[in-house]
Amino acid sequence: ADEQALQGVGVAWLPRGLVGIGGDEPDLEIADLKKHFGGLAVTDGVSLSVRPGSLHALIGPNGAGKTTLVNLVSGF
Repeated sequence: ADEQALQGVGVAWLPRGLVGIGGDEPDLEIADLKKHFGGLAVTDGVSLSVRPGSLHALIGPNGAGKTTLVNLVSGF
């Protein structure tokens, strides 16, 4: 794919060295992730498995916990 043609389309490219080479082994696996702010469950039992070459989208309304999920996974 031409990266310039895809700029601004919301596509993230990983350098080849960061992409898993393990076949069916996931590059990222999350199991039963939970985050609460006081009594509000922002993420409650989120599980996700991302395999090499797969594409995923994280969608939802404002306040659904998308940014919180990304922050938890990335360590922020």
